[in-house]
Amino acid sequence: MRRIITLSLAGTLSVFSFFIHSAKPKTTTKPATTNSANGGYNLPVTVAPLKNCWVYIGCYYGKFKNLVDSAWLDNNSTGAFKGKAKLTEGIYFLVSPKHSILTEFLMDKPQRFSIKADTLHLEAASITGSADNDLFQQYTKYLSTKGPQLNALQSQYKEAKTTADSTKIRDEIIAGNKELTDYRENVIKQHPESLLTFLLQAMKRPEVPAMPKLPNGKLDSTYPYRFVKDHYWDDVSFEDDRLLRTPFFEPKVDEYFKYYVSPEPDSVIQEVNYILLSARTGKDMFKYMLGKFTDKYINPEIMGQDKV
Repeated sequence: MRRIITLSLAGTLSVFSFFIHSAKPKTTTKPATTNSANGGYNLPVTVAPLKNCWVYIGCYYGKFKNLVDSAWLDNNSTGAFKGKAKLTEGIYFLVSPKHSILTEFLMDKPQRFSIKADTLHLEAASITGSADNDLFQQYTKYLSTKGPQLNALQSQYKEAKTTADSTKIRDEIIAGNKELTDYRENVIKQHPESLLTFLLQAMKRPEVPAMPKLPNGKLDSTYPYRFVKDHYWDDVSFEDDRLLRTPFFEPKVDEYFKYYVSPEPDSVIQEVNYILLSARTGKDMFKYMLGKFTDKYINPEIMGQDKV
């Protein structure tokens, strides 16, 4: 049974914004016991100890979180999410009857996997039958260790009492961030066709090379800004509707317009036109971005931007 309900984005945590949600699915490669048909989706679900109630699956949709389907749990805590049409791939979540997120997972291309969770032990939530979710679990497991380490180093850096201490901690942060980047790049290299690779590439920010020297021998201080602006969207295809099913795409757009686009109306118009023209073949993306820009500039925060 499909129901469309919009939830607030407030309080959302996701591995793609670096933080770790409290409940991440463990996965195996055992196939799910579902219909073998190619069309639609079929996701058997077990959520103990819930019985005789509705549970939901939802997804990110830009800055919103939407419930996209519901399933009735029987007296054995089992049910199934089923639909005749495929869902758009991306980051989804299992939602309780009280609309709290129980666990996140990836909606892959086959859409034939099983979900199992216990509301008293969400850390043991599991998914079977999805290679993409196997990879996602490995990634989140790594981040569950690396994330707290880097957060602790950031706190230590702020509290450092001496230059020597701050230098040491800064070097450790740089090394930790490089390890995280290397891990992501290794996933991209080893699993180029995976959904996780698509997500990791889309969320990347350009890494700025060393500043070149000007003819007068001084470093070109404007180079980092120009390089990032020129390469900010290298790994993003605006017509891909999967981008909307993530928590990081819209913040990335907002960051670009805040830091890399001149507030002068003609400059904004040029950027908006580029994004809308690029997104025009996206079923959802064009409509969403058109609405976003219309809302933003019909009552602009900066005087004169109503021209947009």
